Amino acid sequence: MSQTALLLATYNGSFFLKSFLDSVFSQTLRPEIFVRDDGSDDTTVDLLLPRADQLTLVNDHLGNVGIVENFNILANVANTDYLAFADQDDIWEPDKLAVQMELMRQMERKFGADMPLLVHSDLAVCDEHRCVIDSSLWRFQRLDPRVRSFARLLVQNNVTGCTVLINKPLKDLAFPVPEGAIMHDWWLAIVAAAFGRIGYVSRPLVRYRQHQGNELGAVRSDLYGAMKRFKKTDQQRSLRAAQHQAQLFCDRFSGRCDMTDELHLAEKYATIQTKCYAQRLQTICKYGFWKQDFIRNVGFIISI
Repeated sequence: MSQTALLLATYNGSFFLKSFLDSVFSQTLRPEIFVRDDGSDDTTVDLLLPRADQLTLVNDHLGNVGIVENFNILANVANTDYLAFADQDDIWEPDKLAVQMELMRQMERKFGADMPLLVHSDLAVCDEHRCVIDSSLWRFQRLDPRVRSFARLLVQNNVTGCTVLINKPLKDLAFPVPEGAIMHDWWLAIVAAAFGRIGYVSRPLVRYRQHQGNELGAVRSDLYGAMKRFKKTDQQRSLRAAQHQAQLFCDRFSGRCDMTDELHLAEKYATIQTKCYAQRLQTICKYGFWKQDFIRNVGFIISI
């Protein structure tokens, strides 16, 4: 039995699912696969059923629970040393898991097997026909994987869920992801930054397909992209959601006397909106609550 579980939360993914599964079954390091469908009304389940001998299809009759709760259910079912997370519409490079597991082992040797660890990677941005839009999501969105501090990750996530591999110590701390967390990958990133270590592979290990059905898509981080994001996204709502997520961190780990610095930072960010504008700017500068590029920070300072 594999030490690694792949968690796949599906929903109306029939158009892309076969090519994703083919990429998983072509992995040089084969995971144990757990799939839970979230109430699809297309042929997603029909595509999964013939593969029943190659994967575990979780059928709990709970219906549509949303992507975060779907992953909570899958993480609870999987009893392995490592968890990898997947999106139904992407394509994995054949050695994706093997490369990440090699880095995970290196980090375990360096920091200890009991250290909560997260490994992620860059992605190639593609259209729905697999044509490459940009060979690096990090470049495309001006994300810096070297930014791994808890304060910075409270403000902006740079970890993409479909590239994530975690170990059991991080799973035990982070799951279940609380209701109200923005997304499972962001929650895992801040818990890993607070309690453990984050490692990354600079090589794109996933082809990240963009299409109309994306739960969250990739927008280029330039002036045009910023304007598009500003029109598409309620900036105030996004800020409040990140601040609420910081409060959820405080609620989950308030009893941890070894986390006083992180809890202090999370509380400062969670309550930043209760201050006047000048005090909000002062708090940002004092605690380093910055995003990862100049354009985003300009918008952040205006919106905060």
